[in-house]
Amino acid sequence: MEEIVKNKVPKEIIWIRIFLLLALWLEVAIFTKLQNISGPYLSPILALATGIFIGASLLILSYQYKKPVHHKSKSARWLILPMSLIGFGLVYFYVPQLFPKYPFEGYSLSYSDVLPTVVIFIDRFKAGEFPYQWIYDWGYPLFPTYFPLKWFPFLLPDYLNMDLRHLPLWMYTICTVIFQWKVFKSSMGDYIKIVVALLPFLPIFYCYKFEPMHFGVTFEYLMAGYYMLFCFAVLSRNILWIAAGLLLCLLSRYSLVLWTPLFFFVLMIKKGFKPAFTCGCMVLAGIVLCYIIPFISQDPQMFSKAMDTYRNAALGEWRGQRWTGGNVNQGTLFNGTGFAAWVYAFTDGTPEEKLHFMQNLHLIVSCGVVLIMTGIFWIKRHSWDLRYFALGSLKIYLAFFYAFLQVPYYYLMMIPVGVSLVVLFSSFELSIKKAPQ
Repeated sequence: MEEIVKNKVPKEIIWIRIFLLLALWLEVAIFTKLQNISGPYLSPILALATGIFIGASLLILSYQYKKPVHHKSKSARWLILPMSLIGFGLVYFYVPQLFPKYPFEGYSLSYSDVLPTVVIFIDRFKAGEFPYQWIYDWGYPLFPTYFPLKWFPFLLPDYLNMDLRHLPLWMYTICTVIFQWKVFKSSMGDYIKIVVALLPFLPIFYCYKFEPMHFGVTFEYLMAGYYMLFCFAVLSRNILWIAAGLLLCLLSRYSLVLWTPLFFFVLMIKKGFKPAFTCGCMVLAGIVLCYIIPFISQDPQMFSKAMDTYRNAALGEWRGQRWTGGNVNQGTLFNGTGFAAWVYAFTDGTPEEKLHFMQNLHLIVSCGVVLIMTGIFWIKRHSWDLRYFALGSLKIYLAFFYAFLQVPYYYLMMIPVGVSLVVLFSSFELSIKKAPQ
């Protein structure tokens, strides 16, 4: 209570913070400990509602509240620093012990084709070969779909002769350090700083304990790191950092691509045409230099081949995979994280027709959310803060985007969690009531 009185935090803010912490826990638990907790039809509603609540909370808070005067106390630092060092020590001691449990050698398929595909990219690149060629090593043709920043950074651990799976941990560690540094500098009270600074360890703990394949088979923490860096860049309001962060996202897992026009529109209204145009040009130049010139120019059909591969892979799930005995109800569509189960169960037609319907629904819902958020911004465009509206709208957009994925794999949900961490940090900074507008 001493902390509350000192910073004069309103009771409603305290309750919102409590609910936000519970929402973050629930979001993490839904794709780890509490998978399919309410069944394949109700669980996606719970997951979607949780994401919407986290994003909408920041929008509502930022409209009514602002940051207080900077809290100068440094006492929290001496608690957070040793706790974080212990946390990182535990992470780097225990998580690498999971790697031998999910062995992969070269191109062999033991659990997934995710890491073997990265190895193929690396080997082809080092040999001076064009990396985006058909893969025939697994008894069926597969066109590699990974964007450059999903595989190119793995050259670093490969050069160091280390297990490739260390790279996502490195990236997430960098983002956690930045996150905690921002918490140190924030206007939050000491006790709140301690709680918020330790939040990035929550998904690591739950993944380690309940879904260790996140560390052994996939590398989604790398992409989550990209999205967190972009969110940090938005908070900085530095155009160069924003362009760099956006480029990281677009050249890895480009989930935010449909939201990007909204962001540039908001950027133009709040900062002016020139900064928005400059940022757009830098992003476009990065795409041209890092993707179009070195890769697309050599195979103009590369992108369409990748999209066909995505569709064929999704169709395998909608028809039923061999490891589920062809039973779609036992597969990914019914894992409780997305509305694909609704479409499969409650629409008529062949698996191909149902998948096509899901693809269209995904596009319509995602674009619809962007349009609605654009309208909400425009109505009160003079009152919104660029940083908070961008982060809040991105969180809401991602909640819908991932809820309506064609194949809602559990590991994909790490990106929304990464964004949620930065959204919660931003929400916790707001506690002073604004003057009536």
